[in-house]
Amino acid sequence: MRRTSRATLMVLSFLSVSPTAQAQPETITVETDKLAGLWRIGMPAGGNVDWRMNVTFGPMRDTFCRLEGPRGALKAYCLMQLTYKSDVGNVSVEGDHVHIAWGSMMLRVTADGTMQPAGGFTGYYTLKASGIGIRAPEQMSAAKISLAQDAPDPGGKSAALSRVLAGIADGAPLASLAQLWGKPEPPTAKELRGLGAIQTVAWLGHTPTSEDRLAAFPQDQRAREAAQVNDYVLDVYAVEFANGERICGVHQRPDAVIDGLVCN
Repeated sequence: MRRTSRATLMVLSFLSVSPTAQAQPETITVETDKLAGLWRIGMPAGGNVDWRMNVTFGPMRDTFCRLEGPRGALKAYCLMQLTYKSDVGNVSVEGDHVHIAWGSMMLRVTADGTMQPAGGFTGYYTLKASGIGIRAPEQMSAAKISLAQDAPDPGGKSAALSRVLAGIADGAPLASLAQLWGKPEPPTAKELRGLGAIQTVAWLGHTPTSEDRLAAFPQDQRAREAAQVNDYVLDVYAVEFANGERICGVHQRPDAVIDGLVCN
């Protein structure tokens, strides 16, 4: 989206207090092993920066992320509408504090927060441009995802996604895939072979609509900006393999051919 935050935005900040008579703060030590897995995280659906450097954010919508990596080197792989597979967030943990960051010193998105006693996160996102931080006004929430084999599939694409992924692993061509967001990055055959057989494909939700992403713009600018916003709404699935997990966004044409696929 032109003049929007191309990094799109990420995570958290919460202060928890134990229900004791002295109301002393409860201390939670976050272990990176417990953070690893699939997450549903509320994020602003796009944003806008005007010529005065005033920043406005879109409404909060579900974004789906995979936190993975060795102790001390945890990474956040999130399926964002304006983000590609190569955009990976760095996750650091100190005590009960979690910090996630994407981007560079010139344009950086950070998320800082505190783990809740019941699990999950709440907090705020901050966009930092040239050292100046602008925090999204809406508080977010985040919860870990547990997959169920018999979960409903409102997107109706789990079987088609399984076939396409199996085909990629077998070396099938992907001629039907469109230029998704200008840079399609479906998983490679080598990657999928390493992950092994598919165990579960579970629908999680969908990416923000064009209306969601245009909501950050003033009303009188939305018609003009609409030309810069693609109409792809991807159904998002968690795919559990024998040797790992991926979050995949898939788009299907009216004739049921999959023409958009990205997996993080």
